Amino acid sequence: MNGRLNSAKPAFEKFVFTKTHKTNARTEVEIAMFENNVVVCRFVQDLHFFVAEGHDESELALATALVSSI
Repeated sequence: MNGRLNSAKPAFEKFVFTKTHKTNARTEVEIAMFENNVVVCRFVQDLHFFVAEGHDESELALATALVSSI
């Protein structure tokens, strides 16, 4: 089972990046739902920061975690 999760992770990361790389996340945090996951992203210059959790997590908590880590 762990091998299946490890192989799915790069595909999910590529999917999220493809869907978010042209968003307005350079000036503010973007929140989106992808495949039953809450994804919070922020772009700073050429760095892309993402936090992803299950759909039952608080978007505000994830956004706060992302902003405080940048």
